[in-house]
Amino acid sequence: MPEICQDIDFNQAGADIKELCGVQTAASRNYRAYKNIPEHRNLLLPKGAKIVRKGGGKKLELRLVNTLPAELPEDLEGKVLFDEKLRRNFIKNKMDYCEFFPENSSERLRIIRLDIPLDIGGTRSICYTVVSRPTTAQRKAGFAGRLEPLECTDFDRLKAVSQGKEGDGGAPASGTGKSGGVGTGTEKDSGR
Repeated sequence: MPEICQDIDFNQAGADIKELCGVQTAASRNYRAYKNIPEHRNLLLPKGAKIVRKGGGKKLELRLVNTLPAELPEDLEGKVLFDEKLRRNFIKNKMDYCEFFPENSSERLRIIRLDIPLDIGGTRSICYTVVSRPTTAQRKAGFAGRLEPLECTDFDRLKAVSQGKEGDGGAPASGTGKSGGVGTGTEKDSGR
């Protein structure tokens, strides 16, 4: 605090001294108060998933349980609305989850597809590969999964490959098994 501002009763001081010393008026304090602006929308599937508007801007992120946030494509900007009336309503999306062991691989491949209905009309499909956790116990602690973007045409191709192997007794059926924190694996749920 500057020397001129010390030992002054700011309740009795004039506005020019208050401004010089950086004293905030009641109006400016109220203006800087916390604002409860809705910045997320909940998805129906998987459980606990949400779309978050990042930093009050137009960039959107997908947040799933036990995974790091993944940026959504830029073409979704302005197509998912954030409003106090919509905040408590679930987005009735559809999810398609598939995991299997690809041929000549010791690690399972987990892929997810979300069909998100847009507030302005229409539906947008987004696909991801779920990156597996490390195998050692030391690295598992505190590790969050990652979502890597995947073309939805590749998702359809990989899912067809996994279903072709089911009759051979190889991979588990699509949408079964543990989901590794991604959510319940249901096949094209109708969005209750």
